[in-house]
Amino acid sequence: MSAAYTAQDLVDAVTSCGIKAGDVIFVHSNVGYSGRMDGVRSLDELCAKTVEALLEVTGPEGTLVVPTFSYSFGSDKPERRYDPAETPSACGALSEYLRKLPEAVRSAEPMFSVAAVGAKKDELTRDVSAECFGAGSFWERFLDADGKVCNLNFDAGSTFIHHVERKLGVPYRQDRPMSGEIWDGNGWIEAEFVFFCRDMNDPGATARFELFDKLAREAEIVATQPVGRGSVVVISARDTEDFIRNQITRTPDFLTSRGMPT
Repeated sequence: MSAAYTAQDLVDAVTSCGIKAGDVIFVHSNVGYSGRMDGVRSLDELCAKTVEALLEVTGPEGTLVVPTFSYSFGSDKPERRYDPAETPSACGALSEYLRKLPEAVRSAEPMFSVAAVGAKKDELTRDVSAECFGAGSFWERFLDADGKVCNLNFDAGSTFIHHVERKLGVPYRQDRPMSGEIWDGNGWIEAEFVFFCRDMNDPGATARFELFDKLAREAEIVATQPVGRGSVVVISARDTEDFIRNQITRTPDFLTSRGMPT
């Protein structure tokens, strides 16, 4: 597989995986892994061309969403503050590039924020709930919008899985209140959010999605196409939820390190 590819190769791969005009897509990415995109001379230019390619497929009625997680209310933070306009994303180059676009809208969620461009950017990100993965969160809206996970150089796993786990009330994760301050444009306001996190006293509860990826591929609900030395991987939010709901009754720990084959 060649490490060189074109922007059109990316467009073709995303289209072949079933993404079409009007879709809402959520993208975990490691854009550099694919190799060298023809005509690109910098990381910012690579990110720009990647965003252009994705938006070419989804069109003016589509929406592109990326994770801009900052974990700003985390217990390890010396100052628990979150400014949607300024706090950097911890999710890589493409995420940070899109976050800074003038037309992008970022959710005021201090742990697992997302940034979006496109037709549904406001309805997906504005006034999200204080439950990071619960009702009223971006993740619930993504599911209601028939969204699709469209990962670049990652497997079929995604942070959306935690929303499904929250709906199912899995025993190895629990609600944990987290507090801090959020900049609302005029000043810092105190806020509390609820993070559905793993049980810190259970070493086997660490999130691991390799088995999910394997089983979902075997169930033929994952589409993938090579791009350079990497790949595009697509699975719908609805298929993800339905598959987990059915699989977890047979293998309750298959989304955790405890459920990994030895």
